[in-house]
This record gives sequence, structure tokens and C-alpha cells, in this order.
Amino acid sequence: MVSPSIDKTGTLVREQPGALESARAGGSVWSMWLEKDLAVAVCFALTACVIHLLFNGGYGYFRDELYYAACGQHLAWGYVDHAPLVAMIARLSRMLFGDSLRALRFFPALSSGAKILLAGWIVRELGGRRFAQVLAGTAMLLCPIYLTMDNFLSMNAFEPVLWMLCVAIALRIIRTGQQWLWLLFGLVAGIGILNKHSTLLFGFGFFLALLVTRQRRLLQNAWIWTGALIALALFLPNLLWEIENHWPTPEILRNVDQYKNAHVSWLGFIGQQALLVHPLATPICLAGLWYFLWSRQGREYRFLGWTYLFILLQLLIFRGRIYYLAPAYPMLFAAGAVAIESWSDALVRAPRAVASRLRHSSPWLRRRIALASRSPRCFGGRVARRRLVYPEFRSRTTLAVNRRGENLNASERLLSNWNWMKTAILAPLAVGGLVAAPLAIPILPLDAAAAYANFWDVNRVRVEIQPSGKLPQLFADMMGWQQQVDVVAGVFHSLPSDDQPKAAILARNYGQAGAIEYFGPSHGLPRPISGHNNYYLWGPQQYTGEIVVSVGIPIEKLQPLFNRIELAATIQNEYAIPEENNVPVYICREPKMTLQQAWPRLKFYG
Repeated sequence: MVSPSIDKTGTLVREQPGALESARAGGSVWSMWLEKDLAVAVCFALTACVIHLLFNGGYGYFRDELYYAACGQHLAWGYVDHAPLVAMIARLSRMLFGDSLRALRFFPALSSGAKILLAGWIVRELGGRRFAQVLAGTAMLLCPIYLTMDNFLSMNAFEPVLWMLCVAIALRIIRTGQQWLWLLFGLVAGIGILNKHSTLLFGFGFFLALLVTRQRRLLQNAWIWTGALIALALFLPNLLWEIENHWPTPEILRNVDQYKNAHVSWLGFIGQQALLVHPLATPICLAGLWYFLWSRQGREYRFLGWTYLFILLQLLIFRGRIYYLAPAYPMLFAAGAVAIESWSDALVRAPRAVASRLRHSSPWLRRRIALASRSPRCFGGRVARRRLVYPEFRSRTTLAVNRRGENLNASERLLSNWNWMKTAILAPLAVGGLVAAPLAIPILPLDAAAAYANFWDVNRVRVEIQPSGKLPQLFADMMGWQQQVDVVAGVFHSLPSDDQPKAAILARNYGQAGAIEYFGPSHGLPRPISGHNNYYLWGPQQYTGEIVVSVGIPIEKLQPLFNRIELAATIQNEYAIPEENNVPVYICREPKMTLQQAWPRLKFYG
């Protein structure tokens, strides 16, 4: 157990692991390192990485992972529905580690540790000590949204890392005055935009926050604008790609907002943030927001509280999904941990400080207090007098000194109170995080996961309007992809050998197309085509449409394109989302037009 050391004035100076006394006596480098606050963040970060490396092989490939892997085979400066960095990461993962599920999820697992290290860095920049590191590390480790996002490949795994790296750099600039660090800030911000375009909201919120706080003086420095130019230079190739392809990202955002997203009220959006960070961890975030906006210690960092509020306001106006605000929470966890550590320290020190002042006051003042305490209106009369001058009061404040001047183990009692307070704060947080963990990472068998999600009524909180299945959408989107490819391969190979080279596999959505492109080569399948998102830009390849194996497209949409349509198979998976259950596979012949002519009809950005 770790315990803080307290000096003679009752100040909690630092915490030292009591179990390491013998190691410290030996003066080993290892024990000296463990005594540093940095060791706390490192230990939590390693724990997070190990957890994700152990459990990120559960269930199956997530729909978007298969799509990102396909994009990684077609590297470009932009894509219809996401920025280019995640495709590069998918390509790198497959080059280094192969095509396994764990290989694809290796870098997201590492990002879980990076988030915790950055939270620890922010705690250190704000002056937090060991308990603040422990509290911030616990909150980050068990935060449901980070447990979820770090368990599979997506932009969302890396976005908090890049946002918080910008925040940590800004804190270092404020604290040290090293203005040249704005160049590094711009570099990280530019990479953040290439990871996900919502980093633009972070940048705009950060700029507005500087304007409305005392840190507006930083905008008079040339370094910050040079950093902004670096970010713009990194973003420029992606921006030019958007222009060249007629702004597909704004188009898809409009379509998603209109046809796909489940909208909530502003109050609902704000209330559901508690579910992302965990209801029991929400007070830490509120304490962090208070620290940045109102505390005296956070006066220099007001702009970070305003940054959070401006990002929130933008998401409310643009009707963003609730988890788009998730990258901002590490800084609130860090600031909240520092605030709670400060409050707890004050509560522990208060009795000693009061008693110490009374003991060292003049005899005249002590006599006046004793006389005043005899009045029923002052200090509660006899009861107050007893508490002020009798040993019971001094015992309760843990600072009593007997008439011979002997110490009554006040420090030990303060340490006991401090340890009890730490346990009272950390234990509910840890238990609550463990309860939420099976809803965030695939650690339960499928039937148990479905029952557990149903018990907590998880499907009440949805980001999309599509119907829910047995499992939460996160897990349901991991179901059935290899099974789909097996069925499609059976249908494709049932075609006459002369027809197979000219047969196109046309998928309804990028999940189906991505699965066929990922698993298809081992089944001897050609690369699929689709009109969904970036597959539309990749076009119909060399196919004319003479023979098409259609996957998931309703027959009503095929009839205007083909004269002969034959149902070849139906793909069923009870755990998949309803859209991917009872998926029809058709063999289409006698086209009414070529695929090149039909291609605009098949376009769907959403």
C-alpha cells in the first residue's frame, strides 16, 4: 500500500510505497524509479496495453476495419468518408504483422497506453502528485469509451492521443514560455487533421478559447501562426483531394446526418456524456472543468476549459455523434484528479492546522476562547468548551499533545484518514469500471454478452437509427463477415468455369465489399466492386456487367439493371446486425445496360 509522507505542518509532501522500504534501503535504481510519479502513469499505460492485447482478438473483425484495410490497398490523400491516416496505419499493420485480427489491432492497443501517459503528463504539468496520477490513471484505464475505441482499428483510437498531445504541448508553453513549441503543436495538429477531420473543430475551439481568455496574448506571437501554417501545409494535400473529387466528405456528412444518425436533444447529448466516461467518473470530469474555469490554481489554463465548451457547442450545433467529444476527456480527468487531490489534502490537513494555530496562540487568546465557550450562544456552550479544551477534542483532530509534550501519533492518524479517503474515491470507480467493461470489450461468450447488454438496456443509447439485434451494435458489427465470404465463394465457384473470369461481385456496402477483399483471395475470389462510399470512386473496374454476383442488394434495385435475376443463397447470422442477417445473394445476367452506364445509379455516400 502506498502512503503519503507528511511534514510537521501537516502538508502531504509525497507518497512512498511502504512495501518498498527494503528496496529503497538498498538504493536500487528500480526502487528509485518506482518512487517517481512517472512510474504510476507508466504502470497504468502498460496495464492498458496488456488488457487490449489480451482481449482484442475476441468475436471478429469490425465492419470498418475491413474497409480501412481495403483503403490501405488503395492509398490516397483522401477518402470519401474518412481522412487518410487510418488507411496508412492499416497498410503498415498488415506489412509488419500480417493479416490476423490481433495484427490489425496492435496500434490501437498501443494508443490506449499513450492516452494514459498523456493524461499523466498533463497531471504533472498542472502540479499534481502521486494520488492525482493514480486517480487519473484509474479513470482513463476503465473509461468505457476508451475501452471500446482502443479495442479495434479506427481513427477514434488515435484522435485523443493527438488532441491531448496538443494540450500537453500548450501547457508546457504556458509553464515554460518556450514559444518555439508551437511548431511542434502545429505538426501534431496537422497529423490530427489527417487522422480525422473533427480535429478542425478542436483547432477552432482552441483558437476561440485563446481569444476569450487572458492567453490571447499568445496570438501576438509569430511562433503560433507559424505552427498554424505547418498544420495547414499538412492538411493541404487532403484539402486538394476534396476539391478534385467535388467535396465528397461534406456530402456524406449531410447524408449521414439525414439518413443514418440517431439525433438527441442538446440536454440528451450532454447527459449521455456521462455514459461515455462512466457515471461514477463524471464527477472527476466536472471537477476538471471547475479547475480550468474557476479555480485559482487553474487561472493560467482557463483556455482549456473554454476549449472543451466550444467543442461541445460546435457538436451541438452540427448534431455530431455523442462520442465525437470523447477525445477531450483526458485533460478533464487529469485536471479533475489534481483538483480532488488538492481538496482531499486540504480536508486531511484542516484539523491539524486549526489545532496547531490554537496551541501556538497567546495565553490571552486561549483564555478568551475558553470564557466565550461557556456561553450557550458561543461555540455550543458546554459541548464546544469540552471540544476546545478537553483531550477528547484534541484526540479527534489527531493532533493532541499531552502535557508532557509527547506526540500522540497524529501523523499516523492523518495517514490513516488519507488512505481511507483514497480508498473511498478509487474503489467505486474501479468497481464501476469493471462492471462496464463487458459492454465495451469482447470478454464474454456471445449468449452471455447478449444477456448482459439486455440487462443494462444498452440499446437505448444509439448513435444510428438502424434496428438493433441481439448484441449491441459495436459487437454485432463484428459478426458474420467470414461466413458471408464463404457463402459468396460457394456461389461464385458454382458458376461455369468460362463465366467466372467475367463475373463481377457487386456488394451493397463497404463492409461486405471489404470482407470479400480481405478474405476473398484465400477463396480464389476477385476484388469486389460496390457503389458505397470510396468503393464508388474506385469504379466498376474492367467488368461490363455480363454476369454479376450481387451481395445484399434488394431485388427491387437490381430489376432495372438486369433481365435475369436468380436467388443463389441467403446468408443468415442471428448475432449480426439486422442489415447483415438474411442477406440475399443473386446471380444476375442479361444486363439492360453496362456497369459503366449503371454506375451512377449505384452511388451511395452514407
